[in-house]
Amino acid sequence: MNKLAKHFESKQHVIWDWNGTLLDDVDVCVDIINGLLQRHSLPRITRSAYRKKFRFPIIDYYRALGFDLECTPFEELAAEFISEYADAVPTCLLFDGTAELLQALASSGKSCSILSAAQENHLRELTSHHGISQNFAHIYGLSDHYAVSKIERGHELIRELEIPKEHIVLVGDTDHDIEVARALGVDLVLLGDGHQEYERLVPLHPETLVSRYH
Repeated sequence: MNKLAKHFESKQHVIWDWNGTLLDDVDVCVDIINGLLQRHSLPRITRSAYRKKFRFPIIDYYRALGFDLECTPFEELAAEFISEYADAVPTCLLFDGTAELLQALASSGKSCSILSAAQENHLRELTSHHGISQNFAHIYGLSDHYAVSKIERGHELIRELEIPKEHIVLVGDTDHDIEVARALGVDLVLLGDGHQEYERLVPLHPETLVSRYH
């Protein structure tokens, strides 16, 4: 994670995505969705296939996996997923170097926030669980677990920050983060080793697409 620091040198504030950006939860998500697929007589997927298919809004991802949403409503599937996820997510770790990077940013006078499509109360619980909640000036999530879009919450966060947009950078790991950064008018650092594969993101945002470890 520390290799990201150079992208923040000219910035005052870093807005972080959570899942797949700070929290390494891809494998847990693959395990849970495979359980759902199996219970609905659909083929299981590999980690690689998951990172090819995952997308926002999440309802489109469920369609891509083959779920019949007329037979089983998306809301029911999402509730089943999030129930299992809530039980499993405490076992997930932060990506290596996350706590150190957040502390280094604070020491250099930069502030941070979280902007996520996850439920806000879960975000607050998990950042506290990992001992990093004090590193964030704001934690913005959604009020439900349907993960439609975080653009509106992003606009609310920008208004709350009162920092010129040219001094803000968003860090995320999906094509939705590209949409969010463009909608908010801020720079973006895109990570290619989260919930979507590097190769899929290359044609969408090659300028600052990076891998944490290579």
